[in-house]
Amino acid sequence: MCTNKNFWQFSSLFCFGLVPFFWQYAFWVILILFFFGIYQNYNKIKLAKIVFELKKDRILLAFLFYFFFNTLFFITQETEFNSQHLEPWVFGILMVILFSVVRSIETEITYQHAALTVGLGLFVSALFLLSERLGFGFEANNRVRGIASNTLVIGLIYGLAAGWCASFLFTERNFYFRALAVILLIVAFITATFFTSSRTLSVCAFVGLAYFIWLLIQITKKYHLIFFAALLLIILPISIHLIELSSGGESIKRLLVAFTDIMSRGYLQDSSSLQRFELWARAADLIWHKPIFGYGSFNEKSLLDYKYWYAHNQYLSWLISGGTIGLLLGCLALFYGYRSFPIEKNKCANLKFVMLIYLITPLITNSDLMATATLHHVLAFLSLFKNEFKKSDSIEI
Repeated sequence: MCTNKNFWQFSSLFCFGLVPFFWQYAFWVILILFFFGIYQNYNKIKLAKIVFELKKDRILLAFLFYFFFNTLFFITQETEFNSQHLEPWVFGILMVILFSVVRSIETEITYQHAALTVGLGLFVSALFLLSERLGFGFEANNRVRGIASNTLVIGLIYGLAAGWCASFLFTERNFYFRALAVILLIVAFITATFFTSSRTLSVCAFVGLAYFIWLLIQITKKYHLIFFAALLLIILPISIHLIELSSGGESIKRLLVAFTDIMSRGYLQDSSSLQRFELWARAADLIWHKPIFGYGSFNEKSLLDYKYWYAHNQYLSWLISGGTIGLLLGCLALFYGYRSFPIEKNKCANLKFVMLIYLITPLITNSDLMATATLHHVLAFLSLFKNEFKKSDSIEI
């Protein structure tokens, strides 16, 4: 339950759910709450526990330090030294250390309450996103942007947070918690389609929803629900498509066109895909000439020389910026540091699957982590994934 001692923890969890819409404003509040929590519990913080938490982040820290020194090296080759290029990596390192200190503070919050609190914030975010999409109190926009955010990042963060909540709500014996998890994942699919119109995120959100529904059927052993699950997975995209016909938007139409192109021609031919193909070809040519250490994180846009864009593929961006070493450390950092579920012998929640579907796969078509704000926000969510809460009595092992 929420008390004076853990109010800052519940508040920060709620703010995690607000990030998709309120973006850096919610993130700043989270940081303020973290500093307050450290001040309130400074006499309880143990160095050994901080070191233990930092071990979870050692690959992540190696990734950040590598890009710091890599960027520093290439800055020194420039005619003018610009320290701003180092800021993403310096502040990233400091944030990882801060998050480790915060995780070292013991909490009485259970996984169930943590997931419910983040989920409540996600529902509030969804209401604001819906208001922007329909033009209630905001300028109507078919691809919502939230407050000072990026359209594609909204769907990325929302899906990641919703998947984290679902992972723990699905371990509860309470049917309503599991139903709430499914609703959150449905809203994540709506965010990827109706709100942001991202094809890659839409497919990933659909796969994540289907996976968790199948997981629910396996847990409960109610196999007669397969029919209703299939019906839901068919009706949901059709309903969104019908709504878009009257309110504007073409997320489902874009998916159908892409599917038709692949089936009939074997490749995508829309302008968005063709731009990415051109960027990827340019990126491959750059990588071929400097495959080990790359060119430095601040040189990518100018080297690609394409409307000052990134490579629209996070893995190609890491190869251009940091070479093979940067790519390897980046991929390992996304997977390393947490088990599939912190509670021993519980196989119901699979955080690595959530990472794969809602973060790692969508990054194939976007270089979101090259933006400083997005990188720092994702670092915070990686820390949330590594946080160990209390096991509730109703968890099903």
